[in-house]
Amino acid sequence: MRQQLLAAIFLFGIIGFSQAQQIGTETEESDFSFSVGLHQDVFFGFYPTLAGSYAIGEHTDLSFYGILWTNPNFSAGSHGIGLWTEFGLGVNFNAMNDQLSINPQIGITNGSLLSSYLTERPVFGDGIVPNLTANLNTDVFEAEFYGGYYLALREIGTVTTDYLHYWVNAGFKLGRVFSAGAYYEHLIQTRLTGAEGSDVYQWVGPYVQFALPNNCTVKFAGGPDIVSSDETRDFYKLSFVIDL
Repeated sequence: MRQQLLAAIFLFGIIGFSQAQQIGTETEESDFSFSVGLHQDVFFGFYPTLAGSYAIGEHTDLSFYGILWTNPNFSAGSHGIGLWTEFGLGVNFNAMNDQLSINPQIGITNGSLLSSYLTERPVFGDGIVPNLTANLNTDVFEAEFYGGYYLALREIGTVTTDYLHYWVNAGFKLGRVFSAGAYYEHLIQTRLTGAEGSDVYQWVGPYVQFALPNNCTVKFAGGPDIVSSDETRDFYKLSFVIDL
């Protein structure tokens, strides 16, 4: 059943982008958008991201994304072999004069974190990731939400695991370049074969963001992990994104 779901995701992508190509014989550059991000935090380590979209209507875009997880702890045998790789497709909806975007997507992970839980065998279609990203960006206020459920798609070996991951941040623009606000992020291991799920971390803290020339954004957040058994454990997260 889960393998059939994986095939359906790829079929959705092929049909969607085929229809996009048929919309018109002439395509304006403004129909496309693409961004590259570099991120690092205390749990996931360093991970580049990419995201793109193609306009198929006045307020609707086909979207895709990729995450190149480089943390060897997410790889086969924790040796950096078969690094976890995520790719997804979706549709982005714009509203409020393009100040609000809502982007549901479906991704797949490839590697050994979910379906084989850090064994020596990385696999294609390790997991499925239904997810939603929403952004609000006005002249004075900004907010972002992400929520994704990482569900093991195959059963390789004796242990599989699922995760729920979400974050939200909101703040005010204190000028043309600088903004600041509050950041919250939560990762839950909802299932682990042979054991009960549990909180992995729950981060709360302030963030600052700089909107720089040439479509560059830098965001830094930091603060305590409020569910860690180690009272001295903190979090920090830095992101750099450029729109090409």
